Amino acid sequence: MTPTIEPVPDALLFDTDQVCSLSQLQALFAVGFRGGIRTVTFNPAPDPSDVTAREVADFMTAGLGLMLYQRVRNPGWFPSAVMGQADAKVFLAKAASAGYLPGGSAWDDLEGIGGNFMATIAYENAKSATLLTTYPPGDYIGDDVPLTGDELLHDLLAKCYWKSVSNVPDVPTRGYALVQVAENVEVAGVKIDVSLARADRLDGRPYWMRNVD
Repeated sequence: MTPTIEPVPDALLFDTDQVCSLSQLQALFAVGFRGGIRTVTFNPAPDPSDVTAREVADFMTAGLGLMLYQRVRNPGWFPSAVMGQADAKVFLAKAASAGYLPGGSAWDDLEGIGGNFMATIAYENAKSATLLTTYPPGDYIGDDVPLTGDELLHDLLAKCYWKSVSNVPDVPTRGYALVQVAENVEVAGVKIDVSLARADRLDGRPYWMRNVD
């Protein structure tokens, strides 16, 4: 296999915190999905939902593109710059251990936030600055994010956005490169959310890892 990093084309994607077998990934490909987004947790200790090197290899065998995101804390969590940097370091370690190639997108799950907009910006920017050493950051915008569309565009270091199914603001000028269209769908025994990938209004796209053989 020859995995590489490339811009995500217009495609149907799934995301899940469930470890997927090769047969499940092949079944997802067969029904039209062309990529998936898997999780790592923010806890330094291994977690059963963390993506593994075996699973990364299975994504490549199944012909699916792969991106990673970091699972969010329980609703009402309070972000900070120190937390953002610490979370990024955990992501870097777990992604590297799984064999996720440098240059693939690293998605930050912003939702359920109890802190204010300044704390949210401090968290995201500290996290993104640390991730940028290896992986381009992107932001999933879920519910209870205390930022306006203008703040998303101008105040965050990450410049690629993933729209949830929640009622969230538009990102002026740029828009969203991923748009979630369904939640909690079960396919081949895997509980997934479904998103559409496309270029944003400035032709920006995230990057996935995919086998090109």
